[in-house]
Amino acid sequence: MRKLDFGCGNGGYPGGDAVHPRDRGSWLEKYGNPDTLAIDINLRAIKEARRRTGRDISFVVAEGRKLPFADNLFDYVREWGVLHHIPNYPVALKEIARVLKKGGTFVACETVDNDPFYAYCRTVVGNWKGARIESRFKSEEFLKEVEKHFELQEVEYWHRPLIADVPAYFFDEYPGMVIGLYWQYYASQILSRLGLLPRFARHVAVKAIRK
Repeated sequence: MRKLDFGCGNGGYPGGDAVHPRDRGSWLEKYGNPDTLAIDINLRAIKEARRRTGRDISFVVAEGRKLPFADNLFDYVREWGVLHHIPNYPVALKEIARVLKKGGTFVACETVDNDPFYAYCRTVVGNWKGARIESRFKSEEFLKEVEKHFELQEVEYWHRPLIADVPAYFFDEYPGMVIGLYWQYYASQILSRLGLLPRFARHVAVKAIRK
């Protein structure tokens, strides 16, 4: 199965498709193999990802709105927190759909502006560790764009309190990211039971199938 990591960064982001924070770990480190291709616009990040994974993974410097790949090439595409750093992100979504085979799987997670307070904080910060926030959207807008090319299978809303984001901004893994993952997991469960999601969701994760 040919897989594309769309925006791999330094290859070590400890989030991913985990159900529980105990299952944390870089997706690329855990699932990358010779059938995996990872792209990023940052050459320095790709060099770090290659060093970090130490596996036979192919890396390509590429712009997300113009992928240098043939149509229907991949069986699986993963995008984790990248689209909001791309101007006019629907163009990138269209490109992802183009290179993904019909019936292929698209997994994504995006930061959204559902919560007005969180949206204001994102405006003040303006970037995440040097990467500018170029596209702003709420979950409904994002899901509508996804549905133009994909059939939604799963949608999950997450709440990530600022008490988790602040240390995560300064520490890539420990303690910041670990605190963030646990807060995100349990806070999301609580808000869901109270009926406050997706109203106060700060991230939306989807699994979809290429139409």
